[in-house]
Amino acid sequence: MVKTLENDGFIDPTYQYPTQSYWLKPSTNKANYGNINHSLNYGGSFTGINMNFTYTTNSIYTQCNTKETASGHIIQYDDTLGRERVLIKHRSGSGLEMRSDGSVLVSSTNKHVLTVAADHSVIIEGDANLVYNGNLNVDVIGDYNMNIGGDYNIDVMGNVQEKLKGRRDTEVELTQTLDLKENYELTVLGNQTATTLGNMTSLIKGNGKNHVNGSSEYFVGGALRITAEDSCSMSSENINIGATDISLFGTTGTIGGDNVIMYTKNLFAQKSVHAETMKATKTIYADKSVHAETMEVTDTFIGDLKGTAEKAITADVTNSQGYAENDQGTAAGFSITDTAADETPADSDETALPTAAIMTAYLNTSDKGIKRVNIDPGDGLRNSIDLSAETDQVIRRVLTTGEVRARLRNPANVEASGFITRQISDGVLSEDYAITVPPGEVGRIISKDNSVIRGQDIVSTQNAAYGKFVPGPKLYQNIPDPQYIITDSTIITASTRLSNKYTLSKFLSGQGNKVTLNHIVDNAARISIARNLQQQIDAINVFSDNLRFMNYRLVITEALYQTGPGESASDIAEKATNGQSVVYQVINDIGEIDLIKTFELAEYWKSFVNFDKCILDYDNYSPDGSLAAQVILVMPEMSATYEASYSNDIETRYNNKTQSSSDFVEIKL
Repeated sequence: MVKTLENDGFIDPTYQYPTQSYWLKPSTNKANYGNINHSLNYGGSFTGINMNFTYTTNSIYTQCNTKETASGHIIQYDDTLGRERVLIKHRSGSGLEMRSDGSVLVSSTNKHVLTVAADHSVIIEGDANLVYNGNLNVDVIGDYNMNIGGDYNIDVMGNVQEKLKGRRDTEVELTQTLDLKENYELTVLGNQTATTLGNMTSLIKGNGKNHVNGSSEYFVGGALRITAEDSCSMSSENINIGATDISLFGTTGTIGGDNVIMYTKNLFAQKSVHAETMKATKTIYADKSVHAETMEVTDTFIGDLKGTAEKAITADVTNSQGYAENDQGTAAGFSITDTAADETPADSDETALPTAAIMTAYLNTSDKGIKRVNIDPGDGLRNSIDLSAETDQVIRRVLTTGEVRARLRNPANVEASGFITRQISDGVLSEDYAITVPPGEVGRIISKDNSVIRGQDIVSTQNAAYGKFVPGPKLYQNIPDPQYIITDSTIITASTRLSNKYTLSKFLSGQGNKVTLNHIVDNAARISIARNLQQQIDAINVFSDNLRFMNYRLVITEALYQTGPGESASDIAEKATNGQSVVYQVINDIGEIDLIKTFELAEYWKSFVNFDKCILDYDNYSPDGSLAAQVILVMPEMSATYEASYSNDIETRYNNKTQSSSDFVEIKL
């Protein structure tokens, strides 16, 4: 027999109210007397940003007025001392809160659109933080002006592309430094002018070339010095060298040519002078011999010439037969007189004979000798900019502790002594990094096969992708919304949308491993990465939809992994190169890792998310001795039909060493 309640005006005719939580209780909203606390779903803070939105007092019944609709919309006016606020909250958790200290909190659990029909001004008296876990596009129709009173720091992990349709003017009052670890190319279609009012030094460790298609001029107001350790060559159809004082010398070599005319004051020949014709307007001195087919001396020749000349004259006389018997005779038009000449003194101006010894000293020890060039001996400068050699080819730059953590997921890097030594000396890695036994206490332990998760209304409304399942290997087809299916012809970029909320860029901006897609040129490889990362969306949604994590933020610290210049990845790092592994941290409202919620997240994911392996990961890599906690979700490779086999294994690690391969073990310090 069913009894029907008589509606006497004090009963809801629809029998929906009071709700179960208010049966046999006053109908006054529980928030009015502090039994529950309504708050916006702002998702926690971000690493290093302290928002601290926690109240220290509860509402007092007579001071709080709360209006809650059937679907869950809330308006609250609270005059409780220390908690004075106005709250307007949508059932989704979005809304507006004006807090007791005058702060205003605006939260949107989905999109946020702001339109202004006229001018818009923002004035902030304190500091500001702006975090985009995705792409940011800015369109300015007019001018874009920035006035910065302090430093302007930009850290770009990918490329920088600038396109200027007009001119560019840059003025730097102090020093400008540019360090390039690879190549530098500059193309100028017009003229290029460089003016340096001080000194200029150009250092090239390798080879240098300067090609000029037209003419080239080089003007020096002071001294010009050119030396080469090996050889120096200069060639042209026409070369002119002129100087008031010129020196050209060497121990061996050749000067002149077939049609070279030489003008000189004194000629010092150590051995022979060979000439087809020789003419001297005054005197020729020869200590040994002069060989000439024709020689004309206007004044005097001093040297051993007489004997040979007499025979030549005799031959000429005999040839002419113009003399009597037994008469020596003379040649027609030729004569020689063996008499003391009126000798013109020899010019005594001379410098020095460039002997081998003199040239060796000149080239090696004088201020005009060869300049010995040795740029960056031992590659000290190079290695101070590019850390590859010092770090065993693991990285090229200085890292943060988060980035070191990502590198240590590759076992080979743990054994790279140069890499480890550099990180410790840089103060980003604790000397206790290799400790394998946690120094603190052990808390909760959850095995693979047992887990108690108290039910929530939200569980029944989740889709099958993360409904509760029995742990163990299973083949599953996880097809995304049709508009986000990645086909074999999809062009993958950082803006490729993986779901209605997230693009691929969300998995490229990890605090511990920021990367781009630039190193992956094959689009087929990018497609595989995108599909693998799509599997992580379900896990992210489970977190954001769960009330226990409402005021905590899930931060991706490591996702896509790019190996170093000489690094070969394995273990988690190898999975990450293909987008199969993502590392998460749970951040509270003061910008710190919440160890308790991290453990709870691993436990919750174990029960409601499919994965290949879920790792609860602890470490004390930070030099300050603090304990860090992460949850690593490793996914199988996703096929083109969105089918994958999930092992659903769990594991606990400390300093990247396995503590349990079948349990989540809570580690405390």
